[in-house]
Amino acid sequence: MPLKRKVLSLGITNACNLDCIYCYESNKDGTKMPLSIAKKAIIEAFSSLPEGEELEIDFFGGEPFLHFSLIKKIVTWVVDELKPSRPYIFFATTNGTLIHGKIKKWLLQNKCIFYCCLSIDGTKQMHNHNRSCSYDNIDVDFFVTTWPHQEIKMTVSIDTLPNLFEGVVFLHEKGFLVQFNLAENVNWSYSSGLSILYEQLLKLANYYLEKNITDIPRMFDINFRDLDSHKKHTKWCGAGEGSISFIDVAGSVYPCQMFAPISAGNLSKAKGMIQLDAEYLQDEACQNCVVVAICPTCYGANYISSGNPAKRSKDACKIMRVRTLVSAYYKSKKILQSLDIENHYCPIISQINSVGYRYRFLGLCG
Repeated sequence: MPLKRKVLSLGITNACNLDCIYCYESNKDGTKMPLSIAKKAIIEAFSSLPEGEELEIDFFGGEPFLHFSLIKKIVTWVVDELKPSRPYIFFATTNGTLIHGKIKKWLLQNKCIFYCCLSIDGTKQMHNHNRSCSYDNIDVDFFVTTWPHQEIKMTVSIDTLPNLFEGVVFLHEKGFLVQFNLAENVNWSYSSGLSILYEQLLKLANYYLEKNITDIPRMFDINFRDLDSHKKHTKWCGAGEGSISFIDVAGSVYPCQMFAPISAGNLSKAKGMIQLDAEYLQDEACQNCVVVAICPTCYGANYISSGNPAKRSKDACKIMRVRTLVSAYYKSKKILQSLDIENHYCPIISQINSVGYRYRFLGLCG
């Protein structure tokens, strides 16, 4: 059984070499973290690590490899000097543009303890539109071969939504495990958005069914068993708890990066200054919704957009309808396939597939 993991995120730089069109980090001032702050945070994290857990030390930006010198010093210090008795790994989410030469060589030497998640937004055209025409600066094959079991992060913008299916399939065929999300704090209520999202997700569901790919994206891998009422007050992440902490360049501690100055600016709140217990995170407007127990939310994104971590975006409700419908379709089709009655008459599937039903469910017609 995998060890329970505590995450320590080090915001080692507020600098980035790209200007992605959906970036929520609006306060990138270029500041870098000193080694002393990183050491102090790591020592404290290990000292408070419960028995039987491991520590994940995340390097976060901006683009973390703009401060590669600090990454290298921290890893060397932990491995050769600190020598913790508890298990640990290092992790970084990166745009990949700086992973060449000495950085690539160093990562290859340390690939058993250091993992990278690549942010890549689909096809070359999609990626370049979203992420500063940076596709050709990434050694894509390096990430596939070095960490073959590591998921990549694909963000969908309004402009690339019509190509979502194409982008995900492109990355799958490159050999990646794909997770994708819709850009945060973007208005997804434009007239055709839900219809496009539905059609793209449905095409993806059929792709996974046809290819018999079981490792499907979380976007429509919904666990309907969690609809039980006792699940309604469960938190969606460890923000504000002992399982996750974010240390910014100045050494201040935040629930996660979304509450830190780089993302929240003047709204930033240090750990303990904002209520993030499950009982305070229930949006009253959602409590009578039938899918509230399986409807995820980002407390940091909520906080940035409304000043209240519990207040969910109304866009999220509409998007969740689409996700729920496609997930129900996918899971029911998988059941039919496993029972070998795919071609038999099934009124439930017939209803789900009907245009009138799905559009009433999505709220696109009366």
